[in-house]
Amino acid sequence: MGVEVKKGPGGAPMGTDSVSCLVSGGMHSSVLAWEAVLHGFRVRLVHSRSSDEGLRSVARLYSELSHRADPRGLSLEVLEGGSVVGALYKYARRSSDPVFAAFTPTTAAAARRLPSVLAPLFLLPEERFQAEYESLGIKGVDSVERWAAKRGEEVRVRTFGGKVADVSGVLDGLRWQTLRIQPALTS
Repeated sequence: MGVEVKKGPGGAPMGTDSVSCLVSGGMHSSVLAWEAVLHGFRVRLVHSRSSDEGLRSVARLYSELSHRADPRGLSLEVLEGGSVVGALYKYARRSSDPVFAAFTPTTAAAARRLPSVLAPLFLLPEERFQAEYESLGIKGVDSVERWAAKRGEEVRVRTFGGKVADVSGVLDGLRWQTLRIQPALTS
């Protein structure tokens, strides 16, 4: 499936099927989210915050996608507090949408701990991932920290979406909710 993206209103067409894409702000997850948009999905970007740079990278990703596709089909959820895998585990358990993730060899072990996560296989050579990522014009970060989770740890969720925004607009527009992680997870 292909689509030609042109400047102006509309951008990439979106269907009615929604997916959640776990994004770190790095190359693989950013390309995964862009590919989901190109394939017509309404996309919810889900980021478990472990650093300010990671959050800025995901805000840049949202901003870029909001200019390339209908922003009404795009949203961002930022999970804060607790561990990365604990927050993502809680999110994946409550998600009614399919959850897509792009795991590198260093994070593949985490995929086994997350329920209901689909790791789509894109038969793209690494050079193609790099080219697609560079075409997005964003600078990402590749870091994963604090993978262990504890029973009852609190996770706050900030949400944003449905509009075209620059990076500052995304960061300033995030709204808060609170979740509690119930299951005990270990590293």
